[in-house]
Amino acid sequence: MTDSVLNVSVSCVPNYFTKDKTAPVNLLTWLTSPKHAHRIVHIRNMGDKEHRNKMKAQLPAITPSGLFTAINERSLVRHSGFIQFDIDAKENAFVMNYHELKEQLCRIKNVAYCGLSASGTGYWGLMRIAHTDLHAQHWLYMYGIFRSMGIHLDEAPKNICSLRGYSYDEKGYFNHHAPPLEKYITTPPVPVGQAINQTENCATIQRLIAEVVARGIDITEGYNNWFSLGCCIAANFGKSGYTLYHELSQFHHTYNYDTVNNQYDHCLKHAKDTGIGVLVKRVREMGAD
Repeated sequence: MTDSVLNVSVSCVPNYFTKDKTAPVNLLTWLTSPKHAHRIVHIRNMGDKEHRNKMKAQLPAITPSGLFTAINERSLVRHSGFIQFDIDAKENAFVMNYHELKEQLCRIKNVAYCGLSASGTGYWGLMRIAHTDLHAQHWLYMYGIFRSMGIHLDEAPKNICSLRGYSYDEKGYFNHHAPPLEKYITTPPVPVGQAINQTENCATIQRLIAEVVARGIDITEGYNNWFSLGCCIAANFGKSGYTLYHELSQFHHTYNYDTVNNQYDHCLKHAKDTGIGVLVKRVREMGAD
């Protein structure tokens, strides 16, 4: 289909162990080719996870977000216009009607492709974006879209040269005229000398929020409480904390992506030198620590 938005070139490598041997491949041809389908069937019938992962690593792989001369960000020749999403079944065990998730994902107008992962238990897909120079920023916005649906994404595809191993789904979803996603979240770079993610407070905040997410509990009930938690994140992460605030807020029954963004904007203005005590206390009260 020549007029498909998926009719673009990306890079392909023989497997995950030979990343220095790149070759161009048509993305649409790759997505529809049954060439290695028999290997996928074999992998999906394997009972041993460790052996299954070894077999997956031996499959050919592509860089869905662009054409590269080598698998690193500096070697990008041309962006494909897509960012990929990866949904692992184990990390989304709390999602109700998981078997119907693919149908829900296909309702997102910017999704150009969605199909089963190599294991057959997860889903992966491609979302078209408007500003290819803002890959990571578009990915963050997409992350928020999925969070609003209660879905946790693998964060590896935030990297523009992230590989995607071959998979095959004879019932894969295609939207050959998917419009590009225009929205994105700008995350300013960390100032020189301010190693935010290496501070003790930030490490503790990340660990506690990860625990909350793993348990799937809401610790944000009550506006003052929610505001204080936001100020805690804002004081330590500044404008880099939007994603963390979404992760913390997602389990509240009134969760709304735009509302959380607006609230975090408010927290940024009032955070000052807020410590992490409020988060530690709340997590312990809810029994998540």
